[in-house]
Amino acid sequence: MKKRLFILPVCGVMLLAAACSTSSSSDATTAAAPAASSDGEEAAETTAAGLILGEDYPTEDITLINSSSAGSPADIMARQIAQSIEELYGVTVTVENVTGGSGANMFAEVMNRDADGYTIGTVTASQIAALCGGLDEQFPLDTFAFVANVQTDPYCLTVRGDSPYETLQDFIDAAKESNLLISGQGTGSAMHLSALQLAKEADFSFTWLPTEGGSDTVANLLGGNCDAGFAAPTTVNQYVKSGDLKMLAITGEEAVSSAEGVPLFSDEGYPLTMTQYRGFYVNSKTDPAICQAISDMMREASQTDSFKQYMADQMLDDGYMNMQEFTDYALADYDAINELSSQLLQ
Repeated sequence: MKKRLFILPVCGVMLLAAACSTSSSSDATTAAAPAASSDGEEAAETTAAGLILGEDYPTEDITLINSSSAGSPADIMARQIAQSIEELYGVTVTVENVTGGSGANMFAEVMNRDADGYTIGTVTASQIAALCGGLDEQFPLDTFAFVANVQTDPYCLTVRGDSPYETLQDFIDAAKESNLLISGQGTGSAMHLSALQLAKEADFSFTWLPTEGGSDTVANLLGGNCDAGFAAPTTVNQYVKSGDLKMLAITGEEAVSSAEGVPLFSDEGYPLTMTQYRGFYVNSKTDPAICQAISDMMREASQTDSFKQYMADQMLDDGYMNMQEFTDYALADYDAINELSSQLLQ
């Protein structure tokens, strides 16, 4: 059954614009609400006229742009959401992989297209970390409108199934004896920072092998190109089940079904609490009413039987956050990663 999300009248748009403007704890990192038109009267007439004419969202095909490689958790999530949107709204949703630059190429692609709500980018903790690492000079936070999150997931330290390391402590003991090679997405990313934090807490050094996404990290592990990898349980679970890989520990503050029986780093004495999240953003110049419609659309898409089955297959719980919740969450994560980066990236 096709569904439509009707755009709010102009008074609703004004309220949403006020609600979207959320400040982080850092004066320099304020995420702007989707910008209003430079001609307010024209924008109001357009929105009001659209409502009178029954204009609704979405009425056109949608493009989801993802920064990680095909087969990565963010890519798979985007394709599953795309399928649900197509089922619900009867529009075509295309997923494009624009990799490279720790997300910079994707950011540029989204920002260079029309801010009309029909080009939507995926965003994860890795991209927020990349912004903290200097990309925010090119793409300030106020250029993003964070519209919805649909997944949360810890990071896991993973080794080959035939690795001599059976426990986290085995790995740490070996890392203290020789400089091990650890692989994971990006440089200065949340995964990289997690590895650096572990090394600092446990007092060892390592060499970082960056990848474009979780599937590339798995390839490095399976190919014997690294000693260990930081990835998400959803990325490695099928290989853990087959015995090709094994998880030694996960980040976060509580156990998750996707890594049943795997200890928390914090339980082993290493307070690694950063976790992955996978959501969506648009250019902040997008009309606030359309931003809200996208947030609602993502909620509906995340509740379809097909998406719920995919989440169950990946042993993931519902991680939906609406526009305001995700904005607050992303800004808080930006501040936390900035603080951690200043400590670890010297």
